[in-house]
Amino acid sequence: MNAMKEGKIDFTVLREHFKNKIDLSKLRQLYTRCFDKRNYVRNKSLAVIYSLCGIHSNMIANFLFLYKRTIRKQIAKYYKQGFWRHLYPRNKKNRIYELPEIQNAVFSVLHSPPILYDINRTTWTVKLIQQIVNKQGYKIGRTSVDRIIRNAGYRFRKAREVLTSNDPDYSEKLGIITNILQKLGAHDRFFSIDEFGSFAIKKKGGRQYVQQGEHPTILKWQKSKGVLIIVAAIELSTNQITHFYSLKKDSEEVLKLLEILVQKYSGCRTIYLSWDAASWHSSNVVLDKKAEVTNTVIEKSIILQL
Repeated sequence: MNAMKEGKIDFTVLREHFKNKIDLSKLRQLYTRCFDKRNYVRNKSLAVIYSLCGIHSNMIANFLFLYKRTIRKQIAKYYKQGFWRHLYPRNKKNRIYELPEIQNAVFSVLHSPPILYDINRTTWTVKLIQQIVNKQGYKIGRTSVDRIIRNAGYRFRKAREVLTSNDPDYSEKLGIITNILQKLGAHDRFFSIDEFGSFAIKKKGGRQYVQQGEHPTILKWQKSKGVLIIVAAIELSTNQITHFYSLKKDSEEVLKLLEILVQKYSGCRTIYLSWDAASWHSSNVVLDKKAEVTNTVIEKSIILQL
């Protein structure tokens, strides 16, 4: 056994000994793989050759310093599945996700709406595709389905909402804002100003600590406890929000927000104010306040009406 492991036995000796037991071409491959750089490949080939010589599996396991169960499995696999499955268990020809009939079955399902298979959905998932393909008589796992889809260049992507507008000058205005933000200095601030509401004051759903067995509920139909409006400005370079609650939307509330911003950011050199075309945003009172701020507190204040 040691002479075989160290390569001291020539192939001609094995050929004479096994000429009626195994095909010589297969024996040649077994002999060659006994000297493979990979240890597990050498052990598999040696275990088969030792078994063909009539050596007991327990002795083979002790000699190769392997578990007896491992050696018995390798020998049984050789006699049950044959030479090729024993030496080449990971042959690409055996990969299920590369079989054309499996790929066609997956894509026939993928390119059909789920409603055709009595599934109340508008889109597919890997798990659903696997279930439908298996019902058609193929055995395939979710990993193989995912591999087939990815190898064909497909991906499952979630639709992303993007900002858009029906303003014909939208692209030009967006370019102005992007250009300003790219050149914004350490002493500059850019504010996007708007109002949210009005909204009713009611109980909303959420998470809270409760005792075991207690299930808090929120009434779907509630009597409103009042109405509020949020007037807010978000500073785009630091992502900080300045806001207060109000009962109305008019120029007075815009002036109140401007006073808060001027007081909070009085050390800035330039303040950019961006808002929509609401009438109270561009009233004379607001424009006069902007001029007053520019002349007294801040070097420059620029209004962008979008």
